[in-house]
Amino acid sequence: MSESRFGVGIVDTMIGFQTDPAQLYAAMRKSFRDRESREDFVMPAEYMFRDAPVHDFDPAADAVALTLAEMDLHGVEVGLISVSAGEDIAARALRDHPRRFVPSWTCDPNEGMEGIRKLVRAYEHWGCGPHPSSPTGPRPTSLSTPR
Repeated sequence: MSESRFGVGIVDTMIGFQTDPAQLYAAMRKSFRDRESREDFVMPAEYMFRDAPVHDFDPAADAVALTLAEMDLHGVEVGLISVSAGEDIAARALRDHPRRFVPSWTCDPNEGMEGIRKLVRAYEHWGCGPHPSSPTGPRPTSLSTPR
């Protein structure tokens, strides 16, 4: 990989491994408030995109190998991956390719101190710090917020 004047190539800070879109979208819907995103759209953020792509999900495919191939194709040297999004696949990626992947952990503010304990365990086990799953992260809820 080519390096910049800082001695580091391209770093992708939002890599996700191939996953079943239905499971991913179900998880995303939990934090949305509007009825359309929760009930009508195939892809919950469809309101932002025209013709959201249809994903060809192959459960037999090696998601780590697919991701590395895409990283190489686009010149990405290192990818930040979420251990909290999929611990098994992240563990394999970190074990087999420690120079290509860096671990992160997504904290859910709705979990309170249990969320902090999970972050501490992730730091102790993986050496990772907190990183939001999106620029805004999980939406905090309160007792007055309908779920």
